[in-house]
Amino acid sequence: MLPALLTFMAFSLFSSCSKDKGPDNDPVLGNTEITMKVDGDQWKSTTTTLVTKEVESDETGKYHIVVINGIRGGNDGLSESLSLYINIPANKFKNPKGTYSVAIDEEETDHTWVIFSRITGTENLLYASADPDSPERTIGSLEITGFEIGDQRLPGQATDEEGYTKLSGNFHFEMYPLSETASKLKITEGKFNLSSGFDFDFN
Repeated sequence: MLPALLTFMAFSLFSSCSKDKGPDNDPVLGNTEITMKVDGDQWKSTTTTLVTKEVESDETGKYHIVVINGIRGGNDGLSESLSLYINIPANKFKNPKGTYSVAIDEEETDHTWVIFSRITGTENLLYASADPDSPERTIGSLEITGFEIGDQRLPGQATDEEGYTKLSGNFHFEMYPLSETASKLKITEGKFNLSSGFDFDFN
């Protein structure tokens, strides 16, 4: 599983941009950001990424993976990142609104899996959306409430690949550590309101 996780985490660093809008979709309003509470503490991204990739599996056929990444960093040496991977079936690409269960299956469609990392000094903790005692158990949900579709672009060149240029929604779930020295995290009141590509907000 880890090679695939690293591939998607690296892919989430690419950016895209577009101004095209899909028909009859709710607009995505407000600041580009990810907010949530981590064990009750308020969390807000300083950098966000949104990118869409079409993939194909022998088991499920073609589907789209939407990669959402939010990073929070400061002058206190703490750096945290949240990476959401939403697997959207091909027949829902034009209208992805709805609720997606959260677990860890990387190829199950109508599904979301999550990686959270926390770096403090020399310690690097990694969390995943999987209960080690029951890996297939659903541990939360993500809802897409608004979107726009257009042609994605990498910096300086077109990719000729259609994707989500805006996306909004909410989420809540549990995150389990990959280290025995850490405790699980409870993510609540999560919201995302994103435009494709990179966005920075250090306010």
